Amino acid sequence: MSRRGRLEGKVAIVTGGAGGIGAATCALFCAEGAKVVIADLAGEAAESLASELRRAGGEARAFRLDLDDPKSVQDMVAFAVDQFGALHILDNNAAAAHLAANVDGPLETMDPDVWDETMRVNLRGPMLAMKAAIPHLRAAGGGAIVNILSNSYAGGDMGPTAYASSKGGLAVLTKYVATQHGQEGVRCNAISPGLIPIAAKATPAREAYRQRMRDHELTPRSGLPEDIAHAACFLASDEAGFINGQVLHVDGGVSAHLSPFVDGVRLKRGVQLT
Repeated sequence: MSRRGRLEGKVAIVTGGAGGIGAATCALFCAEGAKVVIADLAGEAAESLASELRRAGGEARAFRLDLDDPKSVQDMVAFAVDQFGALHILDNNAAAAHLAANVDGPLETMDPDVWDETMRVNLRGPMLAMKAAIPHLRAAGGGAIVNILSNSYAGGDMGPTAYASSKGGLAVLTKYVATQHGQEGVRCNAISPGLIPIAAKATPAREAYRQRMRDHELTPRSGLPEDIAHAACFLASDEAGFINGQVLHVDGGVSAHLSPFVDGVRLKRGVQLT
């Protein structure tokens, strides 16, 4: 007997779907039977991935999405419904990560333009996508929204302030959407990833940061994009039908321990604490 995929018969949109966590999510959604729209500002990369997934037997289409443009967001949802006839899943994965990595920082030195662009992409963008998607999710008899956060929202740090604040806003918005539309069969949950190394040019600073983060993780390996994809697939599936308005931390246990834990780990390794 052939295995029925957990998302069989469902139509999904994944924003920021052309690379990293988004690409892993698109691949898994297709493998689990969903018809997927890969929405990304990198249109050529989205088309390349869609072609790859179709060759593997999946059903995928690419859409060039500008999350900063309300019309582009509306057109994305219309495209999904036009291509596949319905909409059941919205995975809000896209974010202005380049701002967080390069120009975001402490509040005192914050460029208001960086703050505004971060909020437009990371918070207003998912809001617009949910606003456009909810009528179609309701019309399909119910559906699931999965918002991708970041552990940065859950506690203070020296930066990036705008990015973390935008993800905190999205965490609150997740609960409001769940509250306002849960009785209509529209569930809205979020995933808060820990450090998920993405293929990038290795630098001493990046590798040192990864090692510091490994001290916080309670697992024998680092996180992978597929870890977030599997969590998203579960929350999007009917198996999670009684889960609504929640934030699932997929971070290797980083958010599970008290702050002195890491000092103990480093002392055991003979690291002198100053």
